[in-house]
Amino acid sequence: MAPAPAAAALIAQVEQRSGYPVQLLHDPELGGKASIRRASGTVTAHVLRYRSEDALTDYFIAYQCGLLLRSLAEDPEPPVNLASKRDRRERVISQVEKLNRHLTPAQARKVGGGIYDALMTQLRSTAPGLLVDRQLNRDWPALHAAQRQAMEAEIRSTLPALAPSFGKGIPQELITANRGMNSAYAVVAADLFAAPDLSVPYLAAGLEPTAHRLIALAEADEAEGQRDCQLIDAWAEVIGLAGWYTWQQC
Repeated sequence: MAPAPAAAALIAQVEQRSGYPVQLLHDPELGGKASIRRASGTVTAHVLRYRSEDALTDYFIAYQCGLLLRSLAEDPEPPVNLASKRDRRERVISQVEKLNRHLTPAQARKVGGGIYDALMTQLRSTAPGLLVDRQLNRDWPALHAAQRQAMEAEIRSTLPALAPSFGKGIPQELITANRGMNSAYAVVAADLFAAPDLSVPYLAAGLEPTAHRLIALAEADEAEGQRDCQLIDAWAEVIGLAGWYTWQQC
């Protein structure tokens, strides 16, 4: 597909700043909406995969470019990846096995490992992603409709996690961390689109203090020019995930 002007402009920014081309790949089997792999070593292009070709694709492409531009802005510092911590991963697996006696050990390992991985992915992406969404909303009005549709869909998908009966087979500390990050996302979306109804379920669940504390940390990061890893560490402290991961140079 040929990206729309806003997405094309952000691709051009990535290419100009990094000196590497961006390769777009349609990948119907992709797990998420889109992903980007930064060029490094023998990989001489940034590879941006997207799952669907629809009205939201340009927003997802622009969002991934925004994340990469944040990473490129941190140079000359070497890029880092959030990596799993074995003892915490095993702890989640053990808890899942105890909470789900109907699962075999192999099933509990698969479920627990998947829950841990999903939470670490959420932690890695949500805080920087909120800053990217704010910038996209500020700088690229042509993306507003798609951005709102995508963010509202994401919020709707997380609402079941607010139910008191949700996650009886999931460790409570993980549910608490997930809800905290979801609440910050919803409050930011409500502010971007002047749609307070988007955040009402989270505020009614008593998550307003957590949401505003996380958002304040993101705003401080933006003002002070901190690295994303510092922002993520600060969020982890608030939601109880400090020490649950390590940072590794790419």
